[in-house]
Amino acid sequence: MWHSVRGRLLFNTILVSMATILIVGVVALLLLNATFKQQEEAYLQAQAQQFAPVITQTLLTNNLLELQRVAAVSSFANQTRIQVYSHDWQLVADSGSPQEIKLFNPIELPAPDVLMGIVVDENGRIIRITPPLSRQTDPTGGINLSFLDPGTLLGTEDAFTDVSAMHYRMPLVINDQIIGYLALSEGPAVGVDVMRSIWLALFAGSLMALLLAITMGLVAARQITQPLIVLETAVQSMGDDDLTARAPHSQLQEYDHLASEFNTMAERLSATISRLQTEREVLRHTITDASHELRTPLTALKTFNTLLADELETAGSAHNAHIFVQESSKQITQLEQLTSAMLDLSRLETRLQGTNFVTADLRETITAAINILAPLAKTKNLSLRTNLPDQPLLYAHDPATLQRAIGNLIHNAIKFSPTGGKIQISLQTTAADYRISIQDEGIGIAPQVQERIFDRFYRGADQTVGGSGLGLAICQEIVRIHNGRIHLESEPNIGSTFTIILEK
Repeated sequence: MWHSVRGRLLFNTILVSMATILIVGVVALLLLNATFKQQEEAYLQAQAQQFAPVITQTLLTNNLLELQRVAAVSSFANQTRIQVYSHDWQLVADSGSPQEIKLFNPIELPAPDVLMGIVVDENGRIIRITPPLSRQTDPTGGINLSFLDPGTLLGTEDAFTDVSAMHYRMPLVINDQIIGYLALSEGPAVGVDVMRSIWLALFAGSLMALLLAITMGLVAARQITQPLIVLETAVQSMGDDDLTARAPHSQLQEYDHLASEFNTMAERLSATISRLQTEREVLRHTITDASHELRTPLTALKTFNTLLADELETAGSAHNAHIFVQESSKQITQLEQLTSAMLDLSRLETRLQGTNFVTADLRETITAAINILAPLAKTKNLSLRTNLPDQPLLYAHDPATLQRAIGNLIHNAIKFSPTGGKIQISLQTTAADYRISIQDEGIGIAPQVQERIFDRFYRGADQTVGGSGLGLAICQEIVRIHNGRIHLESEPNIGSTFTIILEK
C-alpha cells in the first residue's frame, strides 16, 4: 500500500497532522510555562515585599535566633524558603524547605485556635489565602502551630506538592542604606497541575487527531486517486484495442488537463490508425491498378513479339518486322517509366527516399528545372517565360526533389500546350509563404476532373497522351515533404495554373 499514490497521500496526511499538533502543543506549553513562571516570580516578589519590613526590623536587633524564627514563621505561612543575608552576603537565617517544616514555636501568637492569613494587593484584592493553622499548647507552656491542610493556596483544594525553581532577591534598606538581603525560593509551582492536564489533553487530542487524519486521509486519497484509476482503466481499454476509450473530465485541474492530453493522444492515435487503414486500402487499390497498368504493356509486348516471330518464320516483309520491334521498344520504355515512377512514389510516401534539406535560393532551383526542359519546349516552339525576384529567396528545402516536382509541372505544361504557345513560370513571396506558379495555355482541366487529377494512374479523359499517371501524385508527395501544398486553377480550352505553396 505504501508504494501506491493513495498510501503515500495517507501517510503524508497523517505526518503533517501529527507534526502540526506537536508544534502547536509544544508552542502552547512553552507559552503557558512562561506564563506560570511569571506568576511564580510575581508570587515570590509579593511575599518578599510583604515580609521585608518585619525581617528588616528583626535584622536590626542582631538577634539571630529571633531572625531564624521569623524566617521560619514566614516560610511556614507562605510555603516559600526564606533566606536572610547580611550586607556582605553572609547567610544569617535560613528557613529551609517549606515542605520540611511541620511544626514551629513562635514567641507571640494570636489567641484563636485556628488561624488563617489573607494577603491582599495594593488595590485591596485578595491574592493569597494561607492554609489554616492549628493552635495548640505544649506541656512546657509553649504554643505550637501546624497546618491543618498544608499547601492549600488560592482557594483550591489541591496542595502544592511541587516546588518552583524560581528565585527572588531584594535588598533590605533602612535610610537608603542596605543592611542585608532577603531571598525567596522553592515557592509553590502553580502551573504543574495545569501542565500535566495539558499534556494529557494533548495526548488524547493527538489520538483523536490521528484517527481523524486517517479518516480524512483515506477520503482525500480516494478523491485524488480516483481519476487516476479511471484514467488507468481507459489506458487498459486502449491496450485491449478499444480505440473509442476516453478519459472523463475531472473537477481537479491537473487531472482534467491530464485527461485532455490523454484524449488528444487517443484521438491522434485513432486518426493515425484510421489513416493507416485508409493507406492500406489505397495500397490495395494501387496494387490492383498497377497490375492492370503493367498488364497492358506486357500483353502488347507479348503480342508484338509473337507477330515478330511469325514474320521471321514466314520470311515476310522486313518493314513489318521493324514496326513490331519499334512498338515493342515503346512498350518496354513505358513499362520502365511506370515501374520507376511507382518505385519513386512508394519511396516518397514511406519516407524511404532520403532528403537533403539545405538553405538555398529558390530561384536557382527553379532555373535548374527550366534549363533541363528548355530543349523539349523548343521542339514545340514554346516560350518559357520567367518572373523571378531580383534578390535571392533563401528557403530550407531539398533542391533535387523540389526541382523534380517543378520539372514535372513544367513538363506537363509543355505536353498539354499547343505549338507556339507560352508558359509563364513565376516566384512570389508573401508574409506567410513562397509561391511557385506554372501557368500554361493548354487544353485545361474540367472541374469534375480537377478533384482526381492528383490520384495515382489518373490521366483524365484524354488517354492518347502518354505518361504513367503518377507524375502529379509524385509532385504532391514531394511538396508535402516540404510542408507545402499544390493549388490548381484551370479552365477548359484556356489553360491551367499549378501553384506550389511553401510555408515560411
